Amino acid sequence: MIAVGLSLALAWDEPKWAMFAVIYCALGNEGESFHKGLMRILATFMGGGLSLVFMALFNEHRWAFGAAVACWIFLCSYMMQDNRRYYVWFVGGWLTILMPIYSSENSALAFEIVMLRLEETLLGVLVYTFVANVLLIDHQRRNFMHKLRDQIENLKQVLSDLHVAYREGSAAANEKNRLDRSRQALALQTDFHNRIDAGIIESFDIINNRDAWRRTIDEFTALVNLMNSLSIDLQTFNSQYLLKALPDIRPVLLEIERRLDQSVAILDGAQTVEPPRKAPLPSIDQIDASGDVFDHGAVLISLETLADIDQHSANLLLAVAEARGIVVEGAYSHRDVDVKRAPTRSIIPDPEKIALALRTTLTFWLAFAIYIFVPDFPNGTSAILLSTIYGMFLAMKPTTYLPAVEALGSVTIVIAGIMHMIIMPQLSSYLGLGIMLYVYMFIGAWLFHQPEHAPVRFIVLGFVAMALQIANDQAYSFYYTANLLIVYQVPFILLWLTRSAPVSFRPEAAFQRLLRRYMASFRYLIEDIRHDQRASGSRWWRRQWRAYHLRNLMRIPDKMATWVSVMPEAAMNGEEKKQGQALCLSLYALTTGMMDLHRLGRVSDSLDMIERMYPTTHAWRVALENLAENFHDAPDALPTANGLTARLHTYLMQVRSDVRDTLNRGAEAANSCTAKALLRELSAYRSLSETLISATQQASALHWERLRESRF
Repeated sequence: MIAVGLSLALAWDEPKWAMFAVIYCALGNEGESFHKGLMRILATFMGGGLSLVFMALFNEHRWAFGAAVACWIFLCSYMMQDNRRYYVWFVGGWLTILMPIYSSENSALAFEIVMLRLEETLLGVLVYTFVANVLLIDHQRRNFMHKLRDQIENLKQVLSDLHVAYREGSAAANEKNRLDRSRQALALQTDFHNRIDAGIIESFDIINNRDAWRRTIDEFTALVNLMNSLSIDLQTFNSQYLLKALPDIRPVLLEIERRLDQSVAILDGAQTVEPPRKAPLPSIDQIDASGDVFDHGAVLISLETLADIDQHSANLLLAVAEARGIVVEGAYSHRDVDVKRAPTRSIIPDPEKIALALRTTLTFWLAFAIYIFVPDFPNGTSAILLSTIYGMFLAMKPTTYLPAVEALGSVTIVIAGIMHMIIMPQLSSYLGLGIMLYVYMFIGAWLFHQPEHAPVRFIVLGFVAMALQIANDQAYSFYYTANLLIVYQVPFILLWLTRSAPVSFRPEAAFQRLLRRYMASFRYLIEDIRHDQRASGSRWWRRQWRAYHLRNLMRIPDKMATWVSVMPEAAMNGEEKKQGQALCLSLYALTTGMMDLHRLGRVSDSLDMIERMYPTTHAWRVALENLAENFHDAPDALPTANGLTARLHTYLMQVRSDVRDTLNRGAEAANSCTAKALLRELSAYRSLSETLISATQQASALHWERLRESRF
């Protein structure tokens, strides 16, 4: 209301832009809102400036102009995915269309409009910040501290589950929580970094220690993933052998729990902290090697994971203390996080992100073609703008149910039309207009105040700001509202047409495509596992491909689980959805096993034992490759889980015999570096095999014929 009043008092032509800045930047607290406002201002600079460049270069060539804008929209649609500063790319993308629309392709007028847009955006952000300072009491710093504290408390519960798992020798009771924890960890990592960015604006405490806070978030995320990995590893253990091999594991977990308690206390305001003590980790040399070779290897893997948990929990405590300005004295010399070489970051683009960006670009081209070839289409410029905005939104949220969005927007436009044509003509002053705006905005913000309701709130409030057409020289037109309602249907028609281009974005098709991509990456990584390729001298391009496929394995289970949750009943009923989610969990476990396999790093003084066992490991790898290939090509014709399990047990017995013979004949002891590396690798292969068999069983429970049916 204040932003609109100031815009009208300054005789600015488009007060709705100030309203948009308030509506779309209004978040839960002052810091987050101002941070989003700054991103909107930066996007206005970027998009507005680029639109001026495009108009200067291609003002007389509309197809060249369209091609330039399409390339920019493709880039923005790609970059905004999985990016915590997505809002800059989102707004900067469609703003290149907005400026030519309002300037009627007049370059001189376009500059004035860019400046007006920038001024009104800045006005809206400043007004909201001022009101937030006066009225709001939920500050970003306190909000950030409380949420981080709650998440560390949740991590303590995970640690408690590990206590039970070690005592019982099984982690099956908590399987259903692992994928959720992993997805939550990834989401929280992005969310917390966003909160730090926002807190930098609001709090000197955060800005002065921002690096320590970022380390805190990274250590927390690493801890969640490592605990999930350890929980999965426990499924391969024999409980009696585990208790015999790791008799002193409980003191280690108690020390880690104490560190988490200390971290929570610091976040609650404690000014002193007891430094992390050295956890009594069992020595690898003390582990009994007389048990089953696979359980022995699993213990070795688990011990490495436990050592990493010990490392990251200590670093988490130290990072939290540093972030709060507390000096920790007497901390023991701990391993640095960077001792292990970080995985290569792949520059190879994600095909799924490319497909989503191409869909947005194609939607823009269709709307642009309507504008060119149907010149009498009502408000065709708005059709281009809305189609691009919704296309870019779907690039971020491809599982959005579009009919619900269409219905909500249409109802909002009708309500705004009633306000525009019936209520507003009766108002004689800005006071009446302000009261009307305040009542509607208050009701909309109150009903949809939760963070998960933000898209609904933006539609309910934003389209009213667009449809009211508030100006000093107010005009009222039924045709404008009717045309806006008609134009609003165009984006959804175009998005319906492009849901199969360049690939199908129906839930059942996306689920199958992602499963094929996952299995292709899994097969590549199995084939890629060779001793010589793990050395630092492996080729850069091969390391890039390896990192690319590892990235696929880490991201795809989460995306598949999201598609399963929105699967139509005709493709996957309620019971099958449970199996689909269980399949995603198995794929996540496969990812964990593959990450274990790639981070083991074999250390050996002699290759004699490795060469003798090579036929065994090679045959096992080929068997896994073949099963993954069958999964990729024909998931509906996989061998039965019972048959695969029987074959695996037979093969395990043969491998046990081969390993024992190799150890007995070899010159190296069973506890040598080479022997331990071999046992770890064989144990990791067993874990992968059992998890892949579990995934086969869950995939067999799905009705693949229904999933492959064509639907419209």
